[in-house]
Amino acid sequence: MKTLIYATLLVALSMRGQEVLLTPAQQLSKTPQDNEIIIGDNRYEIFFRDRLTKDTCATFDLKAHNPYYVKGLKYNNLSGYTADEVKLKVRNGVGRYDIKGLSRKEVIRMFKLYNTPAPIPPDYIFESVFIGGYVYEIKGDKAIISYFCKFSGRENGGGHSGELLLANRSTFLVLNNQGEVLWQIKHIPADANADLTTNGRYIGICYGNFAEDYTGNYYGKNGTWIYDLDTNEKILDQAFSAVGVGLGERDNIFGLHLGATHRDSITLCALDVEKRTIYTLTVNEKEYSSKASRPGEYKNLESGRGFIWKGKTYNYDKDFKQTPFHQPLKIR
Repeated sequence: MKTLIYATLLVALSMRGQEVLLTPAQQLSKTPQDNEIIIGDNRYEIFFRDRLTKDTCATFDLKAHNPYYVKGLKYNNLSGYTADEVKLKVRNGVGRYDIKGLSRKEVIRMFKLYNTPAPIPPDYIFESVFIGGYVYEIKGDKAIISYFCKFSGRENGGGHSGELLLANRSTFLVLNNQGEVLWQIKHIPADANADLTTNGRYIGICYGNFAEDYTGNYYGKNGTWIYDLDTNEKILDQAFSAVGVGLGERDNIFGLHLGATHRDSITLCALDVEKRTIYTLTVNEKEYSSKASRPGEYKNLESGRGFIWKGKTYNYDKDFKQTPFHQPLKIR
């Protein structure tokens, strides 16, 4: 059994301090293996087990790969976890940690808070950081690992206190079924979620912030990227005026909702990686959100390219607005 830790990956692209890295094929195992991917307790562990022999042939150390974990920080048990729960979190390097004793420069250096979407307020005092690291999703013979950090603090001298959203960071790794890092994107300057296509070739990432910051509402940049994991090509780079939520995937088509496009509405988006097209349809938010409570009113089309809702068929190719990937999306 082997534990895999990578010091560096090549083929890096940099954008506002974030890195997108594809592992060269010559650095990966050349012999395919029929392994199943197993999630351990609390999603903090992941194993790779031979389907035939049931032997564990590899593990992946989530804590060792966490770019935000800093050894020696004091755990801050604000949520009142039990001693055993705290021990589990500390062992895996996740949870809230005290950083009151660190200078501003030390915090920025340790957590790579360079090129933030907006300047960090000069009077902001960092008090704690919430560090996350867990198995985000398994799809086919690939797994997504998610890491993030979020900071809380206050103004110097009192006054406002709370989370500093512009300092949020997110990182995703994609592993193969031998526990090797195929691809990663590091230090996205926002909250983010991700999903893989069914065929495992593309990863979609939805990022953005719109929430109450320590001084009031903070409007960060919002959008979605799609990367080809075979070539590291970014095939979609789409900014949104509203926060995208609920990123998911079905039949190699990503789907998400854009909230607050205008009053009482949401916009449904389908991102087709094969046709390189975004399909959008704006609907009443309350009616659409309540469809789950009315069985039989809504079902997906067998083709995967739309749905039937209240007896009406909505087909991506006929009833949705279509925007090519390379064009800016305009919500009507």
